[in-house]
Amino acid sequence: MNKLTRMGASAAVLGLLLLTPLGASGADAPTAAEVTAGDNAALAAGYEAEAKSLRAKAESHREMLAAYDKSPAYKRQHPGGGLAVMKQHCQKLIDSYTSAAAEAEALAKEHQGMEGAGH
Repeated sequence: MNKLTRMGASAAVLGLLLLTPLGASGADAPTAAEVTAGDNAALAAGYEAEAKSLRAKAESHREMLAAYDKSPAYKRQHPGGGLAVMKQHCQKLIDSYTSAAAEAEALAKEHQGMEGAGH
């Protein structure tokens, strides 16, 4: 597989990850029924769980990025731009997951406030 094909495949995978709805795993995201029912406590809990999951994914990629930096064997096996591409991939996902987690936390806080206000 040539370098351009590998980069294209990496971009496609990244695109799928970024286009997948938050909580698409099904376990963390609030459900449509909770939204429809206006169950603010359940919505807040769902967004908190989603934020926790997203922060764990960001941490996993931080660890992967650190491993790329520390691995002399990997640097020898992937001279040139290969290592930089892997590190950029990790950093983009770290940034995306961290941003999405912050948004989920903000939504949880909003729903907690609505619950307290009796909405």
